[in-house]
Order: sequence, then structure tokens, then C-alpha cells
Amino acid sequence: MAEARLEGGVPQTAGWFVLNARDAPWLHNELRSVAKFGGEGSARYPVEQAAIRHGAGVEAEGDPPYARFSEPRPGPPPAGI
Repeated sequence: MAEARLEGGVPQTAGWFVLNARDAPWLHNELRSVAKFGGEGSARYPVEQAAIRHGAGVEAEGDPPYARFSEPRPGPPPAGI
């Protein structure tokens, strides 16, 4: 597998990458804070039947990931990271 191309800590192409969590884009909503390690470019969420059975997958490659909470908002890493 090839190395992914990163822009602003976000993979733009499919492949492997190494990223310090402090350098990743962070998103926050009323329930959680999460580092966004998913891609914005040609990298896509794969169709995974086990994830779909648990309500957490995508029906077709390229679909946006399933989310059950409000849309997260950008922000800094949480304290302690």
C-alpha cells in the first residue's frame, strides 16, 4: 500500500500515514471530542457488512460515514493531549 498524501493533517489519498494526535483536526459536540483521522480526498470509507449490521457503516463506498450525534464543530485538542 502506498503512503497517503496529507494536507493539514487530513489524508487526501488512500494509503497509510502517521500523524501525531495533537496535529490532527479535532471536532467537538455535546457528547464527545474526536480527532478527525478520516480523509477528505480520494480516500473513502469501505463498505463493511459487520459495521452496517450495527448501524455504523456505509451502504456504498464514498457515502459519508454514519453519524448519530449533532454535527461536530472544529476546535483545539482536549486538555491533556
